[in-house]
This record gives sequence, C-alpha cells and structure tokens, in this order.
Amino acid sequence: MYQRPTIKGRIGAKDTVREFKGRDGATKKVFSIEIMDESCDMKATFWDKAVDKFFDVLESGKTYTFSKITLKMTNSKYNSTKCPYEMTVNENSVIEVCADMDAPKVLFTFVGIDKLEEKINKSCDVIGVVQ
Repeated sequence: MYQRPTIKGRIGAKDTVREFKGRDGATKKVFSIEIMDESCDMKATFWDKAVDKFFDVLESGKTYTFSKITLKMTNSKYNSTKCPYEMTVNENSVIEVCADMDAPKVLFTFVGIDKLEEKINKSCDVIGVVQ
C-alpha cells in the first residue's frame, strides 16, 4: 500500500493551489513543494483532500518529516529537481514539523557555459562573470 520511507527535509519552494476540471468534470486541486536536505532536492505533490489538509500547515523554510507517502520515479517533464524520485502525499500521509536541520536553503548544480549545449531541455544552474 505505502512505501515505508520517512523523508526529512526543509521546504524550499511552495506553489500556490491550482484548480482544474478533471476528465470526469469534477473540480480537482493540486499544489507542489520542493523539499531539500544535504544530498538533493525532491518534489512532493499534493492532490485534492491532501491539499485541504496540508496546504495551510506547511511553511517554506521549515523542516518536516513526511511518512505514509508514495514514491515514484521522477517524471522530468513536470519535475526539475535533481532527485530521481518524487513524492505523492495523500490525506492519510503524516507530516510533522521538526527542529531545523542544516539543510541548504538552495541547491545548485553549476554547469560551465561551454557545457550548456549538453543541457538543452534540462535544468541547470549557470554562473558567470562579466568584465
């Protein structure tokens, strides 16, 4: 039923709630967050009842543990994080605030300008100096 890992990380980014019509014509809700620790960043997506339960509780910059979640391979079409997995949170998931950890506020994967051609349609970070 659930994969059993517990994920701990700081919320770096939190989207707004989006509403849309599902195939059945019903209104659906979704929002996503990015969670970071010292190793990588991961996307977590919340649907419908999980949106109602968790959106107002979660705060960017705070650290949480996430359990009773589902992990799947990242779909790079919708996910620009560096982690090969992404998390889906449902209304039965457990999210608890915890003491702040030494997780970076932003994770970078710098690429030299000469390597940008290799990164077409991929996410990367670039830094340069103009003189």
